[in-house]
Amino acid sequence: MSADWAQVSLWRSAPLEEKAESLHTTENTLVQLGYDMFGSGLGVWTGAAALFAGIQRNLLKESLEDRITEVSAVRRALHDASDSVASVEHAVKVATEYAADNGLWIAGDGTVNDERGVTVMGDSSDQDVDSALADRQSTINECLMLVEEAVRRAYYVDQDLFAVLNDGVLSGSLAQRDAADFRQAERDGAGAGKLGPYKPPQDSATPAQNAAWWAALTQTEQDGIRRDHPEWIANRDGLSAKLRNEANETLLKRYTDQYTAEYNELDAYFKAKIAEHPDAERVIEETDDKSARYLWLREEVMPALKTLNKIASTSDETSPLLERQILGLKILPGERVQAIIAAGDVDSADNVSVFTPGFTTTTSKLDGYDQKMLELKRRAEFIAASSDDSDDQPTVATVTWLDYQAPQWSTVASSNSVLSAHTARSAGVDLADFYEGLNVSRADDPHLVALGHSYGSAVTGAALTKESGIDDAVVFGSPGLPIENVDQLKLHGTLYNEQAQGDRFVGESWATGFDPNYMADTVQLDTGASTGADKTPLAASHGHSEYLNNRTTSQNNLAAVIAGHPEQTVEKK
Repeated sequence: MSADWAQVSLWRSAPLEEKAESLHTTENTLVQLGYDMFGSGLGVWTGAAALFAGIQRNLLKESLEDRITEVSAVRRALHDASDSVASVEHAVKVATEYAADNGLWIAGDGTVNDERGVTVMGDSSDQDVDSALADRQSTINECLMLVEEAVRRAYYVDQDLFAVLNDGVLSGSLAQRDAADFRQAERDGAGAGKLGPYKPPQDSATPAQNAAWWAALTQTEQDGIRRDHPEWIANRDGLSAKLRNEANETLLKRYTDQYTAEYNELDAYFKAKIAEHPDAERVIEETDDKSARYLWLREEVMPALKTLNKIASTSDETSPLLERQILGLKILPGERVQAIIAAGDVDSADNVSVFTPGFTTTTSKLDGYDQKMLELKRRAEFIAASSDDSDDQPTVATVTWLDYQAPQWSTVASSNSVLSAHTARSAGVDLADFYEGLNVSRADDPHLVALGHSYGSAVTGAALTKESGIDDAVVFGSPGLPIENVDQLKLHGTLYNEQAQGDRFVGESWATGFDPNYMADTVQLDTGASTGADKTPLAASHGHSEYLNNRTTSQNNLAAVIAGHPEQTVEKK
């Protein structure tokens, strides 16, 4: 970064705006001069001299129009650059204030120095020390991202302004425009000088980089993006749940209208063809190149949109128990719809869990998991409240993360097979970014718990090999984790495992890695019938699909871990 930060820290927007205003005055003077000089023709003058004078007059008029275009372009570019430099000033201010608030110092070359360090008690465990060091490093990294974002913004402004001045004005390309009159020349210049919108980092950006980008924007810029580009923020890890939900609600309405209209058109098209043939499905599959699109809309997109609209409609801001948030929504041609939904306020909850479902899960089936996550949230809040003597009742938010192509029966023989960890490893990278984004987007540090069922446990295991701020994790019905031992996981707390009686999909299959039932330093939880801490009976879970059933020992164990009260779990004897 060399001395870029030191230079950028000195940038000021006011001189640019002053120059823009000065050029605006010049621009108006030139336009008025044009109309004064060329507002009327040569009158009745005729002959060779008149013809020559007319040619010269037109050349002068065109030259003046060119100068007006160029002045207008520079004026607009300087005005936009002034706004952008004001945003750079804001980004610098955000970075320096963050550093000061967290005991950090930013050197002239942009490096971040830790002046406060980490304080640990003498009786702290190695795990506590490692967790504290990881949290401190995360704070330093977030500050560094803010610094880099300020420099990135400055570089963007510099390049954009240079392009107008060099490629547009100095190269003479703006002088090649053929304006109809002086006002048109002025409008052409203003359009050519307009600087482009400041776009977010590339898709591969880290959650911290995304958070830094958003924090560095001015309120006006943020409002504009929310209004005009919700797709920039809807699936961007590191931004707040409230912001992502707002953008995804907008996109859900847009997608519903767009795909419903397209589906209805294709449906009418195929119904007309089917009326002429007895074998309806064969007609759809073989008629023409519209078939694949129609089947994709009918079988995947429309059911998924119906489910998501149903979940969104149950949200009620007046009742925290009913609040829903859509934290992700992706519709890619030919693929299954991906979505992330939450029950509760992810931005403020004391305890946040992220559940990753597995084999055969699709977005159209998320309403069932949504209900189970709501029940789990209520159970976790009950345990937290009954175990906490403080006046503030602990809160819980539960997230269902289906932002990957979960294996299906139809993909068993492909690279997206339930019998391979290939998809788990690639999806785990995205899941880890989501975990990290939850922490980065909040000023405080929630108790963050990862949950993974079936193939989702393999995805969870892969995600936990990256530092992401996860405190505890529970896998259940797992076909295997893509690791050899717990030490490979970047956990701040404990790994728990559940295997129900009669679950034929797990056990010693080793399909996607090592069986957590035999993994050292993993707490094995019971799934049989038991009695809860409140003396209520808890039912047993059987098979592969009852782990989340309400009022079961399995559900109670998950809720106790989420609530941060592992003493209320029931361990296997």
